[in-house]
Amino acid sequence: MILSSRPDPHAPASIDSPANSTAPQESVLRSVRWQLLLAVNGTIGVLLLALLVLDYRREMFDVIRDRQAGLEDNATAVHGAVLHLYHSHGLAEVQQYISAIASTMSGSHSVEHEIVVQVGDASVTSKPAQASELLRLLQGKTRDSDQRLIVGAHRGSNLAVFVGEPFSPVRRSVRAEFVREILGLMVLGVISAAVISYVVMRQVARPLKHLAGLVERFHRGDYSVRADAFSSSELERLATAFNAMGETLAATEESRRKQIEKARSIQRHLLPDRIEIPGIELALRYRPADGVTGDYCDAVEVGEGRWMVCLADVTGHGIPAALGAAMLKMIFRNSVLRAKDLSTALDEMNRQFSECCLPGDFASLLLLRWDSRSKCLEYANAGHEPGLLLAATGVTRLAATGVFLGIDPDQTWTTDRVDVRAGDRLLLSTDGATEMRSPHNQLFGRERLEASLSATRGLNLAASIHHIEQDLEQHRQAHTLSDDLTLVILEFTDG
Repeated sequence: MILSSRPDPHAPASIDSPANSTAPQESVLRSVRWQLLLAVNGTIGVLLLALLVLDYRREMFDVIRDRQAGLEDNATAVHGAVLHLYHSHGLAEVQQYISAIASTMSGSHSVEHEIVVQVGDASVTSKPAQASELLRLLQGKTRDSDQRLIVGAHRGSNLAVFVGEPFSPVRRSVRAEFVREILGLMVLGVISAAVISYVVMRQVARPLKHLAGLVERFHRGDYSVRADAFSSSELERLATAFNAMGETLAATEESRRKQIEKARSIQRHLLPDRIEIPGIELALRYRPADGVTGDYCDAVEVGEGRWMVCLADVTGHGIPAALGAAMLKMIFRNSVLRAKDLSTALDEMNRQFSECCLPGDFASLLLLRWDSRSKCLEYANAGHEPGLLLAATGVTRLAATGVFLGIDPDQTWTTDRVDVRAGDRLLLSTDGATEMRSPHNQLFGRERLEASLSATRGLNLAASIHHIEQDLEQHRQAHTLSDDLTLVILEFTDG
């Protein structure tokens, strides 16, 4: 059977596109617009609260001071009359007088007033002595009375007059006025916050959200987007820099695309155009992870019905791995044509590859030697994924017979033989199959690959390789293809 082994020249550079990636969910509280609004409005709110507290304290102090000054004026006015009554009629008339004056003051101000007159060691009050809060205050018999009474005094001629009124009505009046101020400021604050929020959203948050959306499109590979003009000079400079970056990235991406396309074209010419091996039908699939592949499959006739078939996987993917694969192609063809046997060919390939590759680079390789006359299959495995031989009796693994190429130039490998019959199939694959990950980060694994191969019994080659591809795709779903993938199925025939 003759099958083309070249990748599709019109296939996309990768089966996965950044556009398929899911953008991370944005936390509302971490967004710029909310942080700006909280910062601005929160700062304004704290400042307003501090100003209101200071204003409340100042207002309370001013009211107490004014009330105390008024009471002192009252005490001064009462003092002259009390002094005259005391000298002409005595303390009994003084007591009646101050009771009448206190009652008049209480009625006119709607606040209970109290008057105490001290003459030497004697005291008279407008209230009964037991109920006089002002008298207990003057005698030092109460605590914290300064928080319950406001007192004005006038002293002179061995006679002192004290006029007091309770503090609680004054406090209620100031607090009521304070509440009215708070309600007014709250209304103004809500209006100011709405205006500030609108300005912040329009001038800062919306432009930044617009730019963030453009960056997301950049991330998905769309470099054609451009930022609009902004009214602020800072955002305009940012938009200009963003657009310049977009033009640079677009030019770079176009250059990279052309380079990748040229590299793919070169690689298509390096890969065999037709593989025709007597006694074997072959199906092959390439799936590069990054436009070009570091996997390499080839077959060379070495004389008298004998063929060398190899599948190699150079470390990494993309252009560096493709260059390594191209170098390995020349080494493979040169070595197998000169070598007498499989082991010698692999030793020579390793020596040349070790001389050419960079430190730390290596390759895995499965090398087959097929004799179409004797139907003998010999193999050597340099750290490659085991070949899977599907026969009537089950699946046999062609396991590794040594380490990778490129690690030690003097390394040697053992070889092994397997018996094959007409109808047996051999699956060769790179680790892009067994190490393919699901969205839950689970590997496909060798056991699944064996089961997938076993399920192809009774299918032709094209249907068989398609079935294995479908199993891999169902496992991978939308997860990114992280490594090059190559599948080769060889079916042994009587031809």
